Amino acid sequence: MKQSKSKSKFQQKTKKVAEIEEPEEAEIPSDENFSEELEEDEEQVTEEEEIPDATSSEEKPEKEPEAKPVAENKELSNKQKIKALKRALETKTYALEKAKDTVKGWRSQAADRDNRANTEYQKRKAECEEMLKKIEERYQKRIARTKKWWLDYSDNVEKTKIFKIEADISLLQSELSKLQEQEEPEEATK
Repeated sequence: MKQSKSKSKFQQKTKKVAEIEEPEEAEIPSDENFSEELEEDEEQVTEEEEIPDATSSEEKPEKEPEAKPVAENKELSNKQKIKALKRALETKTYALEKAKDTVKGWRSQAADRDNRANTEYQKRKAECEEMLKKIEERYQKRIARTKKWWLDYSDNVEKTKIFKIEADISLLQSELSKLQEQEEPEEATK
């Protein structure tokens, strides 16, 4: 179906080209006008030259112009059709090459864009991975500092200072309770 459509379109285009480029048809004289022209030509030839004999190998030159314009018109129209078809073929070939070049250019641009995007992605991925490593190292350092400066320190303070204070408090309480016990019997005796 596509072939028939393309053929019909091609035929329509060639008809249009042929109509546009068809030369003006030469007037073919009718028989009456032709005989009058022949007589005039014969008179001119007799005045200028001798008429060749019918027995000579040459045919009368008057009949050639009649056949020649008709044949030339057919040849010219065929030649013009051939030229038009060649031009249409060249145009279509050029359009095909141009379209192929355009598609080839688009594909190469797409490949370049993909390569650039991939390169940029890999670069940013590497940067992000490096940043992630740095952030993790920073996190580990902070955790280590927290442990060293806060947890370990608080454990040490708890073990030393608080324990000492608690010991002092318990010592003071024991002394207080001893003193209170001593005072009570003295007050009771008084």
